Amino acid sequence: LRKSESIKNTMVSNIGDVIVIIDKNGINKYKSPNITKQFGWKPEELVGKCTWDNIHPDDLEKGGKFFSSILAEPNSTGTTELRYRRKEGNYVWIEIKVINLLHDQDINGILGNYHDITDRKLAEAELIDAKEKAEESERKLKEAQEIAKLGSWELDIRTGVFTFNDNFYQIFHTTAEEMGGYQMTIEDYAGKFVHPDDASKVAEETKAAIESSDPSFNNYVEHRILYADGGIGYISVRFFIVKDEFGNTIKTYGVN
Repeated sequence: LRKSESIKNTMVSNIGDVIVIIDKNGINKYKSPNITKQFGWKPEELVGKCTWDNIHPDDLEKGGKFFSSILAEPNSTGTTELRYRRKEGNYVWIEIKVINLLHDQDINGILGNYHDITDRKLAEAELIDAKEKAEESERKLKEAQEIAKLGSWELDIRTGVFTFNDNFYQIFHTTAEEMGGYQMTIEDYAGKFVHPDDASKVAEETKAAIESSDPSFNNYVEHRILYADGGIGYISVRFFIVKDEFGNTIKTYGVN
């Protein structure tokens, strides 16, 4: 029996998750030995103590509701994320999974396992922050385009389809609704909006951009256009390219 217990303790000490048994009042009945490696505590420092003592104050309400929902029904399971205090005093994020085994004579408690997910939470926060900054940049760009009345567009080389914004259509004295949407093939665009005498010039500039080996390629072009209401005008175009990992141009984009 002593040898079996020793083997069990060795195995538990080397698994990734800390094993815990909590009674119905929230008191720790068991903590696996690997908690020392993971969070600095010795099992005997926590057994007999309230499990909520090491939960961040701002997470106590959330944790309490979670625990109550697990207590409500035998074999009920759940997973939640909380901030947990290491022995050194700092808080880290943990993910804990539990099952209600109060009815089990051997366990007689809430059996759980938890591990540190701080790195994951930090990565998630960075992704959220990056997304918010990208959305803010896009919003500011749209505002700037609206103020400057710039028409933006992009061309998918593989499909040969343009995507325009509302300001683009305003330049050509029309709307997306009148044109049937925000997308248009190269052929339709050239036929509707490019002056016939400048069509070859536009085609050559587009071809040069697509064939360029410089991923930082950009160019500035001026040419005549046809307004949707029948007039003729001039536009200036600044455009850029996007290449894939093989160096192929997959998109051009720009502003008019």
